[in-house]
Amino acid sequence: NKIWLDKIAGLVKDYRITLIIDNSVSCFNDLMNPHSFQTVISFLQIFSSVSIPFFDIIIAKKEKPIILLSGQDSFNSLTSKSPVWPALIEILGKPDYDINLRDALTCLLKFRNLNAAKKHFAFVFTDGLFSNLGEKEHIKNYIAQIEESGVSLFGVGLGFYPIGIKDIFGKCTWTL
Repeated sequence: NKIWLDKIAGLVKDYRITLIIDNSVSCFNDLMNPHSFQTVISFLQIFSSVSIPFFDIIIAKKEKPIILLSGQDSFNSLTSKSPVWPALIEILGKPDYDINLRDALTCLLKFRNLNAAKKHFAFVFTDGLFSNLGEKEHIKNYIAQIEESGVSLFGVGLGFYPIGIKDIFGKCTWTL
């Protein structure tokens, strides 16, 4: 970490990581819930072990996204006694049939514009399934615009059909 920081930023931590979690029934239903929770919690535990100066968690919901963390240091915000954990479990335990991923991505873009960190990485936990067929294409185009603004976006596959994200994201991974 220090070698990388010294090379690109003179040992100044100048980066932001944003997690967006799709809280739809297709990702967090009774069958997939344990796997999806494990995936999200595993990622968060990794980020809690390092100090990320600007860390955000956005949960995509039907009406409007829930911003669980915004611009916080991950090491201090994700301690074992942090109120983030019970809030996350409560919110993800109540999935919506439709979610609005575009509004969550808009929050990401606003965070990018508010804080001009040198590097901005985002992980979007989703299955890429949408009830409106045209919505997938709109999301794909919107993601391209966000990447043009300097955000490195990664799709993380969840749910029954996690491979559905490969049509949306240029960079993606699936959990075992």
